[in-house]
Amino acid sequence: MVPGSAHLGAGQSRSGTAQSPRCALLLQVESSARGLTAVSKAGTEIMPVTLGYWDIRGLGHAIRLLLEYTETSYEEKRYAMGDAPDYDRSQWLNDKFKLGLDFPNLPYLIDGPYKVTQSNAILRYLGRKHNLCGETEEERVRVDILEKQVMDTRIQMGTLCYSPDFEKRKPEFLKGLPDHLKLYSEFLGTSPWFAGDKITFADFLVYDVLDQHQMFEPKCLDAFPNLRDFVARFELPYLIDGSHKITQSNAILRYLGRKHNLCGETEEERIRVDILENQLMDNRMVLARLCYNPDFEKLKPGYLEQLPGMMRLYSEFLGKRPWFAGDKGLKKISDYMKTSRFLPRPVFTKMATWGNKRETYFIFPKKGTITVYIAPLRPDSTSTMPVTLGYWDIRGLCHAIRLLLEYTETSYEEKRYAMGDAPDYDQSQWLNEKFRLGLDFPNSNAILRYLARKHNLCGETEEERIRVDILENQVMDTRIQLAMVCYSPEFEKRKPEYLEGLPEKMKLYSEFLGKRPWFAGDKVTYVDFLAYDVLDQQQLFEPKCLDAFPNLKDFMARFEALKTISAYVKSSRFLPRPVYLKTAKWK
Repeated sequence: MVPGSAHLGAGQSRSGTAQSPRCALLLQVESSARGLTAVSKAGTEIMPVTLGYWDIRGLGHAIRLLLEYTETSYEEKRYAMGDAPDYDRSQWLNDKFKLGLDFPNLPYLIDGPYKVTQSNAILRYLGRKHNLCGETEEERVRVDILEKQVMDTRIQMGTLCYSPDFEKRKPEFLKGLPDHLKLYSEFLGTSPWFAGDKITFADFLVYDVLDQHQMFEPKCLDAFPNLRDFVARFELPYLIDGSHKITQSNAILRYLGRKHNLCGETEEERIRVDILENQLMDNRMVLARLCYNPDFEKLKPGYLEQLPGMMRLYSEFLGKRPWFAGDKGLKKISDYMKTSRFLPRPVFTKMATWGNKRETYFIFPKKGTITVYIAPLRPDSTSTMPVTLGYWDIRGLCHAIRLLLEYTETSYEEKRYAMGDAPDYDQSQWLNEKFRLGLDFPNSNAILRYLARKHNLCGETEEERIRVDILENQVMDTRIQLAMVCYSPEFEKRKPEYLEGLPEKMKLYSEFLGKRPWFAGDKVTYVDFLAYDVLDQQQLFEPKCLDAFPNLKDFMARFEALKTISAYVKSSRFLPRPVYLKTAKWK
């Protein structure tokens, strides 16, 4: 980890100074009164994109890393929150409704005509733009699964850090952390990147969340060598050149090495030489930071405790060879980490108990964890046998999936798991099978994306795909907000406040839909199933909540009139309630 120290001021810009192999345009950098601007080969000015977020790490970190990696010319608008007790947010609120954003929220990205909110929607937009979404269906499925798993992990830690009972809850979180990280380790396996042999935007999400956990508990990755290697691989500088990921730095040593034929004779040897050079630089900097630190004596024991792990990496890299050689890295990321733009901390806003405390996250309660999986009954991909959908015997996260399976006339079978009654809420039906099914991280939105790709329901134009990404994540926010109320022991106390804010939430959906028949445009996409589900839940909770929004009511009626949906609703398979598990106060 190479932390930066200074914060970037609001509006300060960044432009890439090197030609990117991933860019279609040949870029040059020129000075202007406004800072650095990119210019196309034809001489047309290309304005940098704008990233807006709080002046913290938070949900902006992975986006910043991806912008740096892709050498995207961008400038940041960082909003400050006031101190306790008011935590004034006027800097952001003064801008919030002036930017022309759908679902105005932080972070946002403005790239020419595209205005994207929701952190994962921004990452997907950049991922598509730079071909970092996975190339095969297997890779895309892994990306989808991981994207949602990271969000689950992020929410769990965010909820802890914002909790008034932080110190009380922290030991329980740390106790469960090894099992949680084990899932990531098993999912990564022996692959260099989480989707396979090539980096995707999901690797930026995983790096961010693993790095946060290392900051929270420095030893948490010690038992998982492949995760440590992944983090190191991500932080190491390199350039991508065809099939090789080649490190570049220390020009003087390279010059001398070439002059005296000390750079390795084969391509494999040269790559190993490059990577070791940079690994040594990283470790040199770690030691230097310790030795220059005023708290040297206090910090020294911690460094010595970690030293065996560092040395083990060198030992594994050397193996049985007489001399050292190659690996892989990320030049853009390493460069970024050494600049004043790098913002590894604070992790959270000022209201948090750990990590410099600010803004609020939401999470489903730990008891009654919701799990969804879908898998073919047979391993061969050409089988016409039905798929199996596994979930609790409730509506929950599965409703949109069931609707989409019915709409696409997919042959499927369900495995519905029952939860026991209070006070134990026995989950043994699910737990007895949980680790026998060969599942990675089951996730509802990853399942929806998989089915949507299979049936071409992800949006056809870039504008449609952006709208799909934004809405998918907005729906998850809305779903979590309602769930937090319904699972809360203080349900009756929190319900009035939720209902008071409900019209404003519905207004955002109404404005986003506008006069379109479907949320992405003229054709149905999988997010219409998500939107229908969450809007229908709100109607169950407050039957009059859509009365002021005729276009949303029309959308609901239009959706329910779809031939296959109408037939499903009338069938015995339809399961509109209970919405939540038995641990909820409202079901």
